[in-house]
Amino acid sequence: MNLELKIENKDWKFKRHPHDCDSNGIQYIFEFKNGYGASVIKMRFSYGYDNDLWELAVLKNGKLHYDNTVANGDVRGGLTDEEVNSCLREIESFKEE
Repeated sequence: MNLELKIENKDWKFKRHPHDCDSNGIQYIFEFKNGYGASVIKMRFSYGYDNDLWELAVLKNGKLHYDNTVANGDVRGGLTDEEVNSCLREIESFKEE
């Protein structure tokens, strides 16, 4: 299981730490200047884990935010590193409210 996310933008601010529910899992928390961010996880019960893929949830002001175009009212699972980076670029481009 690869727990190292290949992050394309070295300027993105993020924290990486073990996942709270799975000591063998990992969580990345991204924060963008527009107030949005993302939680990117890979753990036993995440969508895509069995295929070594990531799950992403959009955050707004540090809290889960479901009303967005990236996750369409939920989380997105089964994402490759490239797809995660694409989602992060889109979230970073959201307009501040």
